[in-house]
Order: sequence, then C-alpha cells, then structure tokens
Amino acid sequence: MSSLNIRGGSRAFRFGILHMSRVTSGASLLEQARKIEAQGFSTLLFSDHFERSPVAPIPAMAAAAAATDRLHIGTLVLCNDFRHPAVLAKEALTLELFAPGRIELGIGAGWMNQDYDQSGIRNERPGVRIERLEEAIDILRQQFDNRVTNHSGAHYSIAEMPAIPATTQGGHIPILIGGAGRRLLGLAARTADIVGLNWNVRAGVVGNDAIASGISEATEEKLSWIREAAGERFASIELHAQCYLLSITDRPIETIETWLGTLGVDLDPELMLESPHVLVG
Repeated sequence: MSSLNIRGGSRAFRFGILHMSRVTSGASLLEQARKIEAQGFSTLLFSDHFERSPVAPIPAMAAAAAATDRLHIGTLVLCNDFRHPAVLAKEALTLELFAPGRIELGIGAGWMNQDYDQSGIRNERPGVRIERLEEAIDILRQQFDNRVTNHSGAHYSIAEMPAIPATTQGGHIPILIGGAGRRLLGLAARTADIVGLNWNVRAGVVGNDAIASGISEATEEKLSWIREAAGERFASIELHAQCYLLSITDRPIETIETWLGTLGVDLDPELMLESPHVLVG
C-alpha cells in the first residue's frame, strides 16, 4: 500500500484490474483471477457492455470470487438501466454471502450509445438516467443495510421488500459511482463509498471532449465539486481513477501522441502528462 497526495491530506491507494481479456473458457477466466490475486492486486473489476465486455459481470464475479480467497471482486461499472435495483440488490447480497467482505458494487447511469442501440433499451436523456440512478442507490442502500425496503419514486416503487440474504459486512457493501459532470459527481459524493473520476462521456462516445475532460485542470475541478458536495465525509471517501494508457518508456510524448491518434483525437499530448488516466514515462 502506498500513498497519494490529495490537497487536504495524504491517502493510501490500491491497484485494481479491469478485466477486458479474451475469455476462451470458464477455466481461463478462473486462471486469470487467481493470477491477478497472486500478483497482489486489490480488486478484479468487470465492465458492463453488450459487445465491448468479454463476459457478463454478475456470473463472472461469482466465478472469480469462488476461485480466489483474498481478491476483492467488483464492477466498473454496471449500467443502472440494464437491471431493476431490486434484482441487483438480491444478486449483490448473494455474491456477498459467498465472498464476505470482498464485493464492491460499481454502478452508473449508463452512457454508451452502442449499448442502447444494440439492445433496444430506451436511452433517456442524461438527467433522467441520473434521477433513476439516484433512486436505485436509495434502494440498494436500504437492502445493503439489511432493512425492509420501501421506496416510492418517479421510476421505482418498492413495498416492504426484505433484504435476503442478510449482508455479512455489518450492513455494508461498498458502492462506487463514477462520473465527470457536476451533478453526477455530487450524487456520488453524497452517497457513494468510492467516487470515480471519469472522462465526460455525455455524448455517448469517446472523442475529443471526453479525453480533454481528463486533463489535470479538469480533474482538479471535479475534485472541487466532490469536496463541496461531500462536506465532512470527503475524508472518508475513496477516490478512483481508471488508467487508460500505461507505458514504461523514455518517449512519453510520442507514446501519448500515438495513443491519441488511434482514438482519432486531436489533442496536445503535453496536456495528458499530468492526467490521472495516463501513466507514461
């Protein structure tokens, strides 16, 4: 465990792996999970896309949890629109039963146009998706606190639903919410255990605007929004940033420039050197 200097104090940090490897068999997935645990990583995370993700996250989490002893298993992140929160709560509580203290639930409002286009799931405007996510978080929190759950909102209605099975973490499965806009990061700061600093993918695709939202200056602005919304709880929030480019090289500018070119992005590579999403040098 090492530390990262964040204005206002020094924080310990840990490393996780987002699983994007090709899966040729169930055995290969289990082998990958065991290898990641043996290498000392904290967490194995699964994404949630129809074409881009190599496996469905929930069954993959269950398999990886069964194959390991210490590795935390999580999602980065589930799309709230793909599952009703009552169903998701039941699945998360069951995962926690088989891997006590090792489940971390990342959830977001959804963003990728391709997922909605391919599946036929209705792609609402971002504000509606965030409203729905906020209601889902309330339902999940009640369930994870082992409470009989009631919720009456514009998007979900829950009546006297018991939390079964009860959590073994003393009523706590960590929730990660990631985002880039002020509204979503404010929700995360108020309700999540882990707040993810992400690119702004409001447009539904990765382009110039998305990557530019990950430079150092933009990241500082995101942190200021989180501090403001979190208040006193900021010190207890874990901050998360996904690294999209990792390269050990003595030609960092050229490496970043090539990477940006593969993404079709026209951006000064110098701006990315201090980005938390790029580790090159």
